[in-house]
Amino acid sequence: MARYKNSRDKDGGCSDDGYRAETLFMRTLKSLGDTPERVFNLEDQLSGIDVKSLMMGSVDVKAIRRVGRDGEPQEEFIWVEFKNIVGQDGWLYSKADYIAFERGDDFVIVKRSDLIPLCETLVDLNEKVQSSNKALYHAYSRRGRRDLISMIKMEDLFLIPHLLLEKP
Repeated sequence: MARYKNSRDKDGGCSDDGYRAETLFMRTLKSLGDTPERVFNLEDQLSGIDVKSLMMGSVDVKAIRRVGRDGEPQEEFIWVEFKNIVGQDGWLYSKADYIAFERGDDFVIVKRSDLIPLCETLVDLNEKVQSSNKALYHAYSRRGRRDLISMIKMEDLFLIPHLLLEKP
């Protein structure tokens, strides 16, 4: 099966970024003696699972992202998805055991079950903003979509149990 590409990912850039990050994450796990497998079945992919690993179980890998459409990739802020583009539970409430956030030299890995209360505490979902650059700790929905997303600081992940895996 071909890799998943959302229909709203017009140029395939998000899919390419995700695939690249997944490949780096798998290489990182292999360097530690694990035998990770990329998930290719649509059911797992739609459940927020990118990689299955003996060491970690199921993992949703998040590539380095831009803050806004025209910005450069950065690692100071991360996007969190409470609702997806069709208004259903976002990846924060997916089936993945862990979320791996890519940074320049490593991955910050947290249990999804630990990330949920952190995000629900930090983000004011009742205060919606109209611009992505104002979405830090506030709810934001993109035009024409039913999503509910927000940004938190990457350093917020260090408030919960986490693991740093250096890229090989």
